[in-house]
Amino acid sequence: MTGRLPYHVNQIILSDSAVDLNAPKEMTAMPRKLKEGGYSTHMVGKWHVGLDHPSATPHGRGFDTSMGYLTAAEDHWTQALANACPATSCPATAAYPANEAAAYAGFGNGSNVIDMWCTDRPCTGLNGTAFHMGRNGMVQGSLTSFGDYQYAQEAIRIIKEHDTTIPMFFYVAFQCNHLPLEAPDSFIEMYPDTWRDDRRWCTTPRSAAAGFRSADALVCAQTPG
Repeated sequence: MTGRLPYHVNQIILSDSAVDLNAPKEMTAMPRKLKEGGYSTHMVGKWHVGLDHPSATPHGRGFDTSMGYLTAAEDHWTQALANACPATSCPATAAYPANEAAAYAGFGNGSNVIDMWCTDRPCTGLNGTAFHMGRNGMVQGSLTSFGDYQYAQEAIRIIKEHDTTIPMFFYVAFQCNHLPLEAPDSFIEMYPDTWRDDRRWCTTPRSAAAGFRSADALVCAQTPG
């Protein structure tokens, strides 16, 4: 986001993961620089570049609007932080049918930390709440609450309403390739069962492929041509 190589901005692996969580505040982010050139700037999806102060958020870094999550490893269906509950009971890491109860325990109320941010405030009321056990051994929710569905909707809305006489910079960081790997059942079933080594989604290429395909479909289904 700074336009520099991560190594040059001291983004290195440290024993304390909280150290250097933010991009250096003295460095101007690309959206801020582009705004100086008259651009309209927007983003959707994963941020993970800073959150401990409003100036570190997407809006604080120069985006006119943003919709997404500030940290990492949030559930795609409920926007609850998967790393806020024990690894054995989060929905994305619980096996089924052996650990069906654990999968439900980690879903929804299992983590009460919702990470979904709209520009300068929480996206109140947009996170998913309904869920059920899917056909392929993992919790499913409402498609309209699926993270990448919401991000695609927001991106398309902004693009359609944009004044084309003004240049626009749009950063789209879809969630589908980020842990926990989750996708709607209909997309998972497009790929053979042999792509999965076990019943755990966090390490399966099948769910990742399904996630990418679902993101493509969510965009293509809402755009003409």
